[in-house]
Amino acid sequence: MTNLHDTPAHNAPIVTVSLNPVFDLILEVENFQIGRHQLGQELQLLPAGKGLNVCRTLDSLGLSSIITGFVGQESMADFEQPLADTDITAQFFVLPGRTRQNVTIVDPSQLSDTHIRQRGLKVTGQDLERMGKKLGLLAEKDRVMVFAGSLPPGVSPAGLARLLRICKQDGARTVVDTSGQALAAVVKEGAWLIKPNRQEFACLTGRTDQKIEQIARSARRLTNQVHNILISLGEEGALLIARNSAIRARIEPTKPTKMLNTVGSGDALLGAFLAGIVQGRDMQTSLIRALAVSWAACQTPSPASFDARLARKVQSQVRIEQIGGL
Repeated sequence: MTNLHDTPAHNAPIVTVSLNPVFDLILEVENFQIGRHQLGQELQLLPAGKGLNVCRTLDSLGLSSIITGFVGQESMADFEQPLADTDITAQFFVLPGRTRQNVTIVDPSQLSDTHIRQRGLKVTGQDLERMGKKLGLLAEKDRVMVFAGSLPPGVSPAGLARLLRICKQDGARTVVDTSGQALAAVVKEGAWLIKPNRQEFACLTGRTDQKIEQIARSARRLTNQVHNILISLGEEGALLIARNSAIRARIEPTKPTKMLNTVGSGDALLGAFLAGIVQGRDMQTSLIRALAVSWAACQTPSPASFDARLARKVQSQVRIEQIGGL
């Protein structure tokens, strides 16, 4: 058991805030090469984004959630319809136009993912004010409120920080999965947890090519502002850093396994980790299950989709390492 920043369980549904949601188009192209005419196979076209992927993970684990954000009026029906048979409650604000579409090209022969992203619909100051009022109604003590994804045009890092401040005023636990200047802004704001990947964390700290212990040391220095830092490390597992403790979780599979699709695996990690927290599990136990869920999600073509039986099986292969000397 670690003395990471554990907090009590909270029964209210987790709230995710997706300021810049997206439709994900996933294409499979063998031996993908830039500048060539090639045949591809559509694997998936579905509403997505980090916030919705977190909600899908929660739904698969039997937890209800609420998602809010901004969706284009022309896309609202297509965005909400797939959520009809889930325990995800959509409470979106409507913007003029169509929600953006991102394209992921998966090349199974080279085990590579190529991502093409659009910026998204513009959000006005009035739109952001409405969102702030909405979050003020949803925020309550110990409720987990997740801000996930990129910022749309019209929303600055300072604007994101203001939304966090609204949630924190009522004692909510603010969780952020974003990058760049937006991530730096929420660190200064004192989020309860941030979840960068290795590259995003390197950009945040300005320190690249670090070993695990060096990453943990850099994260520890940030815990005078952020309570907890969960860093996804791809095949090397994940780090969970708090003010007094640091643990690394990694999977030692019994046989080599190819990752079918890594899109949304970090979102699955975050969703499963938060599921454990709201269910009253300690952080180490939550991390073990979360890493297993994330690994299982890499075995399916759909983002943040996973086989629960496979995830349970993989849990026994998760190894925990306490990182000392920080």
